[in-house]
Amino acid sequence: MRKGELSGQQIKTPQYSEKKFREILPEIKLLMARHSRSPFTQVQDLCFETGVKLVHTPCLYTPISGATRWINNNPLIQLSKVEKREDQFWLSFFHEAGHIILHGKKEIFLEEKSFKEKELIKEKEADSFAIKWIG
Repeated sequence: MRKGELSGQQIKTPQYSEKKFREILPEIKLLMARHSRSPFTQVQDLCFETGVKLVHTPCLYTPISGATRWINNNPLIQLSKVEKREDQFWLSFFHEAGHIILHGKKEIFLEEKSFKEKELIKEKEADSFAIKWIG
C-alpha cells in the first residue's frame, strides 16, 4: 500500500473531475473490447487526464488485487495483478472506479479482505458497477 501511495504522490495530475472520469469510462470499455495490448498504460493516461491516479504495484505476498483511496483530493487506484490475467485487470479497474464514483473520499477500499456488513454493501455496489461495465 505504501509503495502505491509513494508512486501516486509522484504523479502530478489535474484536479479530479468526476464528470470527466465518467466520460472516459466508455472509451476504456472500448479498449477492453478491442483486447488492446498493454491496456494499463492506455488506461493510466486516460485516467490521468481526469485527475485519477492509476498505479501498478507488483504483488508482494498478498491476495489484494486492488485498492482505492484519496490523496490530496485526487483518487488513487492501485492495482497489483495487472500482468496476471486481462480479465482480472478489467474487473479490478472497474471495481475500483466504482468506489471512486459511488463512495466517499474518506474511506480506503482494499479488495479481497474480510468485510463488516456496512463495508460489504459498498463492495457489492462496486462489484455491480464493475459488472455493468464489463458485461
